[in-house]
This record gives sequence, structure tokens and C-alpha cells, in this order.
Amino acid sequence: MTVAIITPYYQEPLEYLAQCHDSVRGQTYPDCVHLMIADGYPRPEINHWNVQHIQLPQAHRNYGDTPRAIGCLSAIAQQVEAIVFLDADNWYYPHHVETLLNLHRETQAPICTSQRMFYRLDGTPMGLCPYTGQESPFIDTNCLFVGREAFKVLHMWGEMPPIMHAVGDRYMAALFQHRQFQRAHTPEVTVAYRTAFRGDYHLFGEVPPVGVKTKEDPNIPKAVAWWKQQQGKRLAMVRLRQPSRIPHPSELASLEQASPDRVPPGKAQRTEPPVEAQVK
Repeated sequence: MTVAIITPYYQEPLEYLAQCHDSVRGQTYPDCVHLMIADGYPRPEINHWNVQHIQLPQAHRNYGDTPRAIGCLSAIAQQVEAIVFLDADNWYYPHHVETLLNLHRETQAPICTSQRMFYRLDGTPMGLCPYTGQESPFIDTNCLFVGREAFKVLHMWGEMPPIMHAVGDRYMAALFQHRQFQRAHTPEVTVAYRTAFRGDYHLFGEVPPVGVKTKEDPNIPKAVAWWKQQQGKRLAMVRLRQPSRIPHPSELASLEQASPDRVPPGKAQRTEPPVEAQVK
């Protein structure tokens, strides 16, 4: 069973890209193929790695979503049986693919997810992410495993409304839910997430280091507001029997549950959105 690992990259440091790829090479499950998709800024060094290097001539700058869509289409055309995702500045634990594949085989769920650990910019562990879990509607892209049954919606990485790319992972999670794909989750930590968001450091009582993002992405509240507006518009269009590409209200509910001001149980109110609200 071949598993494709999709990594979009933009202008990340080469050492980040190497660590990302090395974690793929170190997977305990052997039948993996790594696709690295350059969003307009290809690194020639990657041509010498054991990867499929797809080089896009134009930078799309939509949080890696167009490169993800293209990587998925290529992987599906190669007849892979599952697809997982890994951002260029993050890395997998050695058992990541094997853990999710075993969960998929045990449950037959086409959507499987795992837990992630926050890491500092210097690559040292900081703490367990409180936002991912079985009950959470949020699915971090790095923690996502997609089986064949759900391949039919992966093109939406590239076809979602442009304003939604800022919260693309939540858009896709809501789409999986709307299509009623079964989801299975393991609390096993399998992903190292290098966070550049100051709120995550505050969460663990740490002073954010130099290099973290100092401002909230302004596209995030715009995306959330736009999605909420679509519920009324879609209902009006249904009354007029006009075709619509506007998200289903059930998707809206999922987005609202994972809105930027959502606070996990037992956590104090944060002064800025959690990291998953600031996804790539």
C-alpha cells in the first residue's frame, strides 16, 4: 500500500526542508513516496533528493493550498492508496505513517488523524497541542491521513473560495464532515509542529523568541466573517432554485466551532487566535 506524502514549500530555509525530508526517509513504514511542490521558488538542491520535485513557475501565495492540490492530483494519478501532508517547516516522528495506516486498517475510516507536539523555532519541544483531538472539529493538515474513499474531494485544496485559503485546513475538515466521511483519531503524538506564533509561547508561559510572527494574519477574521455571511445567502439561493457553490450550513457550524476565539476546556482566554487559526 503506497502512501504519498505531500509537502508544499515556498521560501523556507534549506535546513528546514532537509529536516522535513529526512523525517520522511526515516519512516518505519517503507512504502512512501515524497512529493515536494515548489510554489514559485524551487530549490535546485532538492533535485538530488529522493523525492518527486514538482516546480511551479508561478508563486500562488495561498498558504500552500494550490501546491497541495497539484500534489494530490499527481499522487492519485500514480495510483497511491493514501495521502498524508507535511508542511516544509515541520517534521514527522518515525512512526507517523505506520500509526495512521494501522488506524485506517483497523477502523476503515477514510479520514484518520493524530496528535501534534509544539516545537520552538530552534527545534526543541515545548508542549502538547491542546487544539487537536477526537472531539475537535479542527484537523491540522500535518496530522491528516486521507484514504481512497475521500480522494474525490482533495481537488478542493485548489478550488475553495480564494478568501478561505487562510483557514484552508478548517474548510477541508468541514468538507470531510459534510460529506459524512468517517473519522478516526489516535492520541498518539506523531507530528512535530514548529510554531512561529507568539500565542503558542504565551500558552506555555514562555517569552516568544526573536523570529515569531508579531501580528495576526488579517486574512483569518476576513475568512471567518465571509463564511458566516454565506449561510443566509445560500438559503436565499436555494429558494430561487439557483445553483450555488457556497458552503453548506453544516460546514458553517464546523467553522464556528473552531473559530479563532474558541478556548479549549480548562484554558484561559487568549489575547490572540490559537495557532490553528493561523494555518498556512
